Amino acid sequence: MRSALRLAVLALLLAAAACGGSGDDSRADERFAPASMRAVLDTDQPELDCELSLEPDGALAVAVNGPGRLRLFRVDGPGPESGPESGHDRTMRYEARVATRGLASQVYLELLCHFPDQGTYFSRDLAHKLTGDTDWTVLSTPFYLQADQRPASFSLNLVLEGAGSGRVLVRDVRLLEAAPPR
Repeated sequence: MRSALRLAVLALLLAAAACGGSGDDSRADERFAPASMRAVLDTDQPELDCELSLEPDGALAVAVNGPGRLRLFRVDGPGPESGPESGHDRTMRYEARVATRGLASQVYLELLCHFPDQGTYFSRDLAHKLTGDTDWTVLSTPFYLQADQRPASFSLNLVLEGAGSGRVLVRDVRLLEAAPPR
């Protein structure tokens, strides 16, 4: 199971690294190339009963049975800071394409920002929960950072609410950095 999981992680990383840009005004885009990110697909969490597999199109398939949280990736460091505007307020945005198959519960994205000596803060996309059978949908959740805020790491999670089973498919996972809304 562990070797199959590692193969699924590697395939997901390669598929995500090959994705094109979204055409927005993002200054930097973290697409999870293995050299810049450590995947920590965390299935040892007792609160989520799930089974992972890889679809033929490269999507990660998560068969779930009940509520819980699945940490897909952890990105160490302050994020993809780059460009001439580093040091200014910024918005980090966790984005993924998600589809559901027979999902009796609800799923949404969660971005956790871990700050040294300050704790962990979150952003959740509660307005766009998916359930039932859905086509590929781009989900996104922002986290607004002031110029002096430097997270030690980001956790990119899937959260499932409510009792029930089903499948969640995930692909094109990205962490974007952009100027905050004006």
